[in-house]
Amino acid sequence: MRKAIYLLPLAFMLAGSAASAHHSRSAFDQSVSVEVRGEVVSFTYRSPHSYLVVDGIAYIGGVRQAQTVERWRVESESVPALTSMGVNADTYKPGDSITVSGNPSRQEGFKFILLSAV
Repeated sequence: MRKAIYLLPLAFMLAGSAASAHHSRSAFDQSVSVEVRGEVVSFTYRSPHSYLVVDGIAYIGGVRQAQTVERWRVESESVPALTSMGVNADTYKPGDSITVSGNPSRQEGFKFILLSAV
């Protein structure tokens, strides 16, 4: 019984640090803003994060970053947050033209953005 009492605070501390790491933006380069102009491939409307997949061309500071269309995965908000902004599961459909902007992944070659604007 004593071990359980000592381990309980440790479990709470570990759970708290995991939650904090999950919500960290450290995987994204906050010093760079990328804009992707293209078409929606898919929209996954779910919590804790919704996702858009966009085939498009990336621009940084208005300068085109690639010569061909690339597939980008875009992390967005939770269902309740999107709902409060008027977004629902049918808002973005495959083939819709879209421009998204946000911070790119720090991982080289990984086409992933943390969304800041649609």
